[in-house]
Amino acid sequence: MRGGAKMEAEPMSVENILQTKLRLLQPVAQTGWQIWEHKTFNIHRGVLRWQPLGESLTFSQMSQSIFEQVKASFRGSWWRGFAFGALIEARAFPKDIAQIDSTIDTRQNSKGTWQWTVLACENAQTAVGVHTWTAGYLAPVFRELMGHYESMGFEVGTFKKEKDALMRFLVAAAKLKGFEFTEFER
Repeated sequence: MRGGAKMEAEPMSVENILQTKLRLLQPVAQTGWQIWEHKTFNIHRGVLRWQPLGESLTFSQMSQSIFEQVKASFRGSWWRGFAFGALIEARAFPKDIAQIDSTIDTRQNSKGTWQWTVLACENAQTAVGVHTWTAGYLAPVFRELMGHYESMGFEVGTFKKEKDALMRFLVAAAKLKGFEFTEFER
């Protein structure tokens, strides 16, 4: 620093953000994919980073590709749930972008709980992120990714998919009985 001028810190790269909580698995045979994982005896989490080659993919096609990649890359077990997030770095926003929240799970899914999606488009300098209503192991990764794109000058929109009717009822009933689930209040 010279003359009292502050130097702005370089934004963390996507790889640095992901490696704070996960490790990169072997490269996937298909181009454009990176598969990141955190696995212990009682926790199994993953992040799929994808740069689709086609500009004309719909979000429905993107989500189907992600589900196929989850199935091919991760093996769940009965004693620990598997949850994941998806980072899609697309050339253009799909016309059906409004469906982005349809893939986010509001409760555990036996095939893998899809906790969040970040869809970033460099051409539009815009990033959209949708996450589930509860915070978990991957929540800091989601927040840091959204912060990364914001620091890169992207317009950023972050949205939360709220509890479904069953979860609202169960949380309310638990509160009436004196139980407090702080992880459900975020």
